[in-house]
Amino acid sequence: MYVRTNTRKNKDGSVVEYIQLAHNRRHPTKKYSVTDVIYTFGRRDQLDVEAIKRLIKSLSRFISPEDAAELQANVSGVSDLKFVASRPAGEAFIL
Repeated sequence: MYVRTNTRKNKDGSVVEYIQLAHNRRHPTKKYSVTDVIYTFGRRDQLDVEAIKRLIKSLSRFISPEDAAELQANVSGVSDLKFVASRPAGEAFIL
């Protein structure tokens, strides 16, 4: 699976870009790759960023903390940091 953008031009000349979650699969009889759009997030200028953050948070439950730290490092460009351990720090207090 991957995230792709689809761009089209309106009659008035403005360009609209759509963000989609897609998946490639092999067509059984034609023997070539076919793209299936799983979900369309909508137009880039009207994108609900908070909904995407909630989706990422929900999906991150299924990966290990080490993998999550590695993915975060790849996204942020910080690759020399390593996840060593996590310890409970107790309750949080509100001042």
